[in-house]
Parts: sequence; C-alpha cells; structure tokens
Amino acid sequence: MLGRDRSIPMREPELEIRVLGELAVRREGVAAGLPASRKTRALLGYLVAVPGPVSRSRLCSLLWEGPVDPRGERRWSLSTLRALLGERATALVADGESVRLDPDALRLDLAVVRAATASGLE
Repeated sequence: MLGRDRSIPMREPELEIRVLGELAVRREGVAAGLPASRKTRALLGYLVAVPGPVSRSRLCSLLWEGPVDPRGERRWSLSTLRALLGERATALVADGESVRLDPDALRLDLAVVRAATASGLE
C-alpha cells in the first residue's frame, strides 16, 4: 500500500477490525478466523461501536442475561477475544470494572468514518 504521495509505502496496520459490512479481523494484513460464538462476535462489535469503557455488568446484562454463570461466560468471551487479537491483545483493555478497546492500538473502520464525519462531508 502506498502513501498519499505514492512514493512512501504505508504499513498495513498490525491489527484491524472491520464492523461495517461483514465483521472481520486482520492481523498484519492477514484475515484472522472469527470465534464461532455469536455472543463473542457481538461483544467484539459492541466494543468497536461504543467509544470508551463499558461496565462489565452492562456487558453481562446485554449479552448473557440467561446463562447460569453470565460472568463466567463473559470471562470466556474476553479470553477468546484476547486470543483472536493475538500479540495485540493489549488493544483489549479490561480492569475490574470495565472493558474497552484501545483505539490507538488498532485500526477500526468505524473510527475512520467517525473522523470523516466529524470534519464534515461534502
């Protein structure tokens, strides 16, 4: 991929997540297999769509209302996402209270659209 002046090659982002169209994760330009769990994929899409941290309890109430152990299922999904993100698992920031994606650690197609609309589209 070339930069704007066509002479400087641009590096592929190490980690890219696309939610516009079909959900996709690319590590170093190579497609990564998505988890089989629909709830884990929904968790990834939700974290991309929501800027900033989301409380762990909110995630449980959104995605795991019915299971016997919603917190356990949430933990399993977060572990699955860490494995999916590979070496860039630091892009998934979780503490005792909340979970978020670090926009500086990855490229999000939705963030590109938000930035373009913030500066005004003609």
